[in-house]
Amino acid sequence: MSRGLQRAGVRIVCGIDNDPTVLQTYKKNVHERVICQDIRQITAADLRPFIPPKARLIISVCAPCQPFSKVRKSGKRRRDRDLLLEVGRLVRSLRPHGLIIENVPQIARSKSRGILGRFRTILTSAGYTFTMGVLDAQHYGVPQSRSRIVLFAVRGVRRTISLPSARKGNLTTVRMAIAGLPRIRAGGPPVHHRLHVAAALSVRNLQRIAATPRDGGDSRDWPKSLRLRCHVDSGGFYDVYGRMRWDSPSPTLTTRCISLSNGRFGHPTQQRAISLLEAALLQTFPKSYRFYGTRGEIARQIGNAVPIKLARVLASSLVSQL
Repeated sequence: MSRGLQRAGVRIVCGIDNDPTVLQTYKKNVHERVICQDIRQITAADLRPFIPPKARLIISVCAPCQPFSKVRKSGKRRRDRDLLLEVGRLVRSLRPHGLIIENVPQIARSKSRGILGRFRTILTSAGYTFTMGVLDAQHYGVPQSRSRIVLFAVRGVRRTISLPSARKGNLTTVRMAIAGLPRIRAGGPPVHHRLHVAAALSVRNLQRIAATPRDGGDSRDWPKSLRLRCHVDSGGFYDVYGRMRWDSPSPTLTTRCISLSNGRFGHPTQQRAISLLEAALLQTFPKSYRFYGTRGEIARQIGNAVPIKLARVLASSLVSQL
């Protein structure tokens, strides 16, 4: 999100996260000034020294989406479920000119007193006008089908604001994003780029990916000897172990986007899951972006990110309405 803001001409003054590895990546690529702390412990007084005088302040918020994800059954018990309300506390004190909020659409499915409903009440009581809707990143130049709810808010009542319209024209595809990269093998050494490395596969899973038709195939074409009983009994789960399609946007990348068994993350033609580099390119990171951490931590950073091209569109749209 922050890199997209920068590309839209917004000056970043501070980044906040409680994960030091994430902030190491942030400091290398975005901005040196960071606060490594739980947002519950941060006050407006902590942030004011970062804000230039007379600046138009924007707060962009990407609270954890896992508590609201449809694939998580334990979301209601997670301690990070209410972090958006902590943002509301800071909004009341800092009085930013604008806000960008991004999360999974499921955050809006709770009743009016759910987290998002309570946050909207805070905005209204603080004198903000807001609009929200579900946008799909594939309609904004991203080679990925990724639906997310976006909320814009601006200071002042009875303002007219809107989200950016979907772009017309052909979609950006997996082929456009990753087809030019060298071939690699599952579990092999990096080739061409330190992130162009794919997870190792067991003998069984190598047999499964080999039996998966190229360019969009999935487990329905496997022989019975390779099928998982839990998938056969359920009659579903076809996307896991599936391949991406060359000439379509990719499916939504998750924090486990380099794992063959966690989604349709198989390479369209090669016998492996996508590499870290391919995942980053599908999220519209530049090749020069430097990630820190283990391979699992890097995959989590990539999967959690707002695609840079989408973030740039969002930031440009909000700035034009301040």
